[in-house]
Amino acid sequence: MRIVGQLQLDNAGEFMSREFTEYLEDESIARTTCPPHVHQLNGVAERSIRSIMEIVRATREASECPIGFWPHLVEHAVDVLNRVTGPPRERGQEACAYEVVTGQKPKILNILPIGCRAYAVKPPSAYTKSGFEARAWAGVNLGRSSTIPGAYNIWLPSRGKLIQTSEVYFDESLYPWRPAGDQRIGAPTPTAAPPTDEHDISAGGGSNATAEAAPKAEAPTSLPESFASATRTAQNRVNTSIKVLLLFSGAYNRPDGIAQFARKLGLEVEVFDNDAKTGGGANADITNDDVFDALRERIVRGEFALIWAAPPCSTFSISRFFESATSVDGGPPIVRTRTHIEGERFVPAKHRAELERANNIVVRTASLLLLAYRAGTQFVIENPSDRGDLTKPKSFIHAEHGPLWLMPAVQALAK
Repeated sequence: MRIVGQLQLDNAGEFMSREFTEYLEDESIARTTCPPHVHQLNGVAERSIRSIMEIVRATREASECPIGFWPHLVEHAVDVLNRVTGPPRERGQEACAYEVVTGQKPKILNILPIGCRAYAVKPPSAYTKSGFEARAWAGVNLGRSSTIPGAYNIWLPSRGKLIQTSEVYFDESLYPWRPAGDQRIGAPTPTAAPPTDEHDISAGGGSNATAEAAPKAEAPTSLPESFASATRTAQNRVNTSIKVLLLFSGAYNRPDGIAQFARKLGLEVEVFDNDAKTGGGANADITNDDVFDALRERIVRGEFALIWAAPPCSTFSISRFFESATSVDGGPPIVRTRTHIEGERFVPAKHRAELERANNIVVRTASLLLLAYRAGTQFVIENPSDRGDLTKPKSFIHAEHGPLWLMPAVQALAK
């Protein structure tokens, strides 16, 4: 990974703004500019803009994409160029820009055509089990998300909104925005979104090896088995399992809570938390690829009857116990809102790593729970309070969320 030390820019307003200047100062990045109107002294940037706009125009012409979606066309063009072009290098040492920065060869099979038909799988809350409505929304692909690994930007005309999801299927031969009678190119080939790599299950499910390893369904021989076969998505050991996984369980040896309650009911309980002092530490950290892969395989095999996921408040609020003299509610700076759910554009440097880690936890937790659902495992999500509603600034930073409430309660119990 290479660190950016200096940027050569023109004098455009967005590059000279106070917000951008503060961002460069926080990152210790030097800025130099070229003289106004002398484009030849900023040749690299001007040529890059030309390359981007050539792809944007070609993509829009091919897909008939409305002009209002131009930011997504630009984002898609940059994504393509970063993975197929790079700076001049000696013969035999050629590498694309992505490889120069990260040291890894890019994956390009998951870059799909802008404007093609996309079917975004609905969450369970969006349909009824007994209803006849479709289990997916028909939309249009607007390229990969730049903020959520493995996710795609999907425009849903029926709902008039843009969503970001990894559970999506594509028909690369159908372009809804093209004129009637000219929308189909070749034969229809709906396919699941390719994963970003062989271990990534966030876009289309587990690998083929995982699917083949899952036990095959057997014909039911009794009424209870027939009921289980009709109501579960997979027939495997989950039907007889009594094991419960408490994801983000907190302290392992708490005398109260869900773990003890489940054990009293005769269930096997496995607690899972990355707290190094009271939990499993690195061996229970789903941001660790090895830990995540191992847990994923266990879930695919149907090892758990139930998963109780209780993501920590910090996953959604970021550093909730930090205090700030400039914040209206005394809490840390707002780093995400309902409008910018993946994070504000200019996040303070000391909170950026926390935000990226939090988004990673959310994506991986959702992936694990989706696999659990497919394997027939029941799951529960305990959603903590957040600071996303700006009309209620004290809805999160409140006495009930911290020591102001906890300490008197503990003292009262001790008496």
